[in-house]
Amino acid sequence: MALTESQRIELYEFVKQSSLGKAGADIVMNAIPTIDWNDLATRDDLALLRSELRGEMGELRSELRGEIGELRSELRSEMTGLRGDFQLEMMQLENRLQRSIVTWILAAQGLTLAAISVLVTTLAFVLS
Repeated sequence: MALTESQRIELYEFVKQSSLGKAGADIVMNAIPTIDWNDLATRDDLALLRSELRGEMGELRSELRGEIGELRSELRSEMTGLRGDFQLEMMQLENRLQRSIVTWILAAQGLTLAAISVLVTTLAFVLS
């Protein structure tokens, strides 16, 4: 319960006349601060603040949605670029692998022909 100024003065006089005296009355008055009625918020003040806060929250929400949209766009474009890089790298690896396989197949065929040639030469030598 808030005290009016007249109630504060009345309390001060009562405490001052009691066994606490002037020093005790000063302590009590310091413990009970005065109220500046202009500092109290009215319902209209609160309603105005509420509408201002809601407006600011709406603006922040819009900004946040815009920034999230921009981030999504950036992420999509980066993912598209990475996908292209990945596909190019995969094609390069595939080409190197195909060349290696062809090289090994040709080497194996060369060895097979050399082995057949040695066998034919050995067989011709044995049969003659």
